[in-house]
Amino acid sequence: RGHDGRVRALLNSCRHRGMRVCRSDEGNTSFFKCPYHAWTYSSAGELEGVPKFRLGYAGVLDKKEWGLREVTRVEEYRGFLFGNWAPEGPSLDEWLGELKTYFDLLFARDPAGVEVVPGAHRWTVDTNWKIAAENFAADMYHVEHSHARPAELGLMQAVPDQGYQISAGMGFIGHAFTRPVSEDVGGEEPLHSYWTLPNIQTEFLAEQRKRIAEEKGAELARLIPLGHGALFPTFAWLDLEQFRLMRVHHPQGPDRTLIHQWCVLDKSLPEDVKDAVRKQ
Repeated sequence: RGHDGRVRALLNSCRHRGMRVCRSDEGNTSFFKCPYHAWTYSSAGELEGVPKFRLGYAGVLDKKEWGLREVTRVEEYRGFLFGNWAPEGPSLDEWLGELKTYFDLLFARDPAGVEVVPGAHRWTVDTNWKIAAENFAADMYHVEHSHARPAELGLMQAVPDQGYQISAGMGFIGHAFTRPVSEDVGGEEPLHSYWTLPNIQTEFLAEQRKRIAEEKGAELARLIPLGHGALFPTFAWLDLEQFRLMRVHHPQGPDRTLIHQWCVLDKSLPEDVKDAVRKQ
């Protein structure tokens, strides 16, 4: 957010020799100073300071032409900012399409909104970024194999090998080979029993499902918690009864991906529940 109050996304690369000008993952600053040759930019990305401006550049370097590169389009939805380098193409609203229904169930089901736990988990994986995107697109096909060990330890419900079928039922949001996250167990309330660890959010999620059912119908209410999903190309989430997280996948080449992950909480949860969800 620049000195003029407008939100921008800037390419973190000095216009002089390409060095990263911002060295922190979070925080506030009134300017960005390149650690290589000390070119200095305002919070809006404007080039303001050039060492030896008169001696090295004869005082004629047009600073207005050498500000940080600004992402062409930045749009907001539910407090989330999305950037697009393309000057033309679908708007964010068009790109989200019907996914907004699920996005709202995830990040706007609490009237008070959501909060993000400060700090991020960050790691790299030797894989193409599309693997992560595809896995989060509601792929339950891998679970009984990739997560077999947690099930053996009793941390997770074992997934029975019952074959697979194409279905339009709950849980089949983005992939044909999957199974519902919630199942009827002799009552009106769905059982979200993916993990076997204590579920401190259970009663609060039940209250949310009841309210959403009154506002938007029982079918949508059954989708809470939403499980895992992805907004192509690089945004993903995992919403379970025990915890809720979101991820951004940063391609670092065709065979390497940097992942940032944050814990997300409903603001109205009691502090002890928030702390338990964060620890989970």
